[in-house]
Amino acid sequence: MSKILFIGLPYHSYIEVLTDEMEFQGHTVTFYPVELRKTKDKILRTLSPSSYIDKLDRYHSLMIRQERKEKYDYIIFLQVHTISMSNFLELKNDHPESKFILYTWDALSPLVNYVPYIPYFDRVYTFDPTDAKNYGLDYLPLFCVRDFQNLPIVEADTDVYMVGNLVKPDRYKAILAFERYCKENDIRFKKYIKCTPVVIIQLLVKGFIPTGLKLRSISRSHFIHLLQYSIATFDFANHKQSGYTMRFIENMCAGKKIITNNKRAIGESFYSSSRFFVFDELNFDGIKEFIQEPMKDSDVRFDEFSIQSFISTLLTI
Repeated sequence: MSKILFIGLPYHSYIEVLTDEMEFQGHTVTFYPVELRKTKDKILRTLSPSSYIDKLDRYHSLMIRQERKEKYDYIIFLQVHTISMSNFLELKNDHPESKFILYTWDALSPLVNYVPYIPYFDRVYTFDPTDAKNYGLDYLPLFCVRDFQNLPIVEADTDVYMVGNLVKPDRYKAILAFERYCKENDIRFKKYIKCTPVVIIQLLVKGFIPTGLKLRSISRSHFIHLLQYSIATFDFANHKQSGYTMRFIENMCAGKKIITNNKRAIGESFYSSSRFFVFDELNFDGIKEFIQEPMKDSDVRFDEFSIQSFISTLLTI
């Protein structure tokens, strides 16, 4: 099988499950974080961005030197814009026989701009179909990990749940509005929303009094429990992206109903009105009836969104 150098952004436990899946499929994987994630580095990034960039550049340079004599079949990046072009080209020159692959689960923006790197990759995948169309990239949706495939069916004790990160106040406004709707309509709603102290300050400045927010990521067991014992999930996606969130994919594969603001779902082959409720401009009318309606296609499987299929596609080159 293949020898892989995997360079990516640690996000929850997804790097670990991706690495585990590659190894499960018979590949040998060496992983490096693409960013410095220790608390002291996050503080440095906030207080002195230029000092952080210098430190990150030195870290990337050391990584490249350490791997110079190794031979890899694939070098996979999960995010690349934080590595300098000079360091990236040095890595590219050191491994002329390797296939370079980029996958990004962020929509293109001024802060996430990987366009200059595209010509140097053998294949570029994005979770965002709009970016794929505009830049001639390969569209590859996110994946469902093995934990959420074939979960036992249990009696729900919650109607709707939400698990997510809060990075902008606008999302908190949407969560509050949905929470009010649930209280007014006797809908059982549970949430676990993680945010940083910086976002809490931003909320206070905008006049919100934040309650029920968490500073720690949800544990895997707690997340699985919420998903398994709920009828539906509330998915509020970033308006600047057209790709489906990880929560969208996970819940779809786990057989849950999905309440989402991503209008692309309506045009998909997997769409059904008993499985998906697409709301617009925080208008939640009809959600109570949607939750109560039996799912008409509950036996449908979504194997094409499994992590197994994702890794196989990623390495098809």
